[in-house]
Amino acid sequence: MNEDIEQSATYDPRLRTRNRAILVGLMVLGMLPLIAAVWLYYGNPGSVTGAQTNRGALLQPPAQLPELALRDEGGLVTAEGPRLWRIVLFAPTACGEPCLERMHLLRQVHVLLGREEDRVIRLAAFDGEPDAALHSAMLEYFPDQEIVRARPGTLAEVLGTRALVGGDALDPALVEAGGPWPEEGILIVDPLGNVIFFHGLDQIGDALLFDLKRLLRLSNIG
Repeated sequence: MNEDIEQSATYDPRLRTRNRAILVGLMVLGMLPLIAAVWLYYGNPGSVTGAQTNRGALLQPPAQLPELALRDEGGLVTAEGPRLWRIVLFAPTACGEPCLERMHLLRQVHVLLGREEDRVIRLAAFDGEPDAALHSAMLEYFPDQEIVRARPGTLAEVLGTRALVGGDALDPALVEAGGPWPEEGILIVDPLGNVIFFHGLDQIGDALLFDLKRLLRLSNIG
């Protein structure tokens, strides 16, 4: 008799459904902390101190590419055309050996992106017209890097009109004091024309590569 009762309980559909519901409930409760952490990080990163792992400074809100007023031979640079990520290096018109070395390092970062390399283009933005010698050197050594013109003070203006979040691109005391902002450095622009990151010249290397790889991995555009 007892054996029959046990078999009936084992195969009772209602009991089986209840047990499954309890198991699912326990699994959901166990995952709640993870779900909350993911939402805080990606959905509302500003609410978690230190949550950002970016090395560069995140611009909030992002600037728009037309605000930079970059110009090439065809006129104003916009996000129209192929959807590509842009690394914009703001450099002085008097670009000597240290400046060219930074361009070399930037090209190495680009190459280290591997199969993602074709999703990115590099721009060198000068606040004046490069002289013939510089122009010739860039065409010889960096033929895949575009040359554009920028207004003097463009980078400092962009940094000074937005909140700069996380990263090691700028001295926290400088951010707290509200400047003065650097005239040279790197801005990362997404394929839709949003200017989202600033990196200092000393970050051309592992720090910049880290952020670029992460952006390209998470992005489904460009």
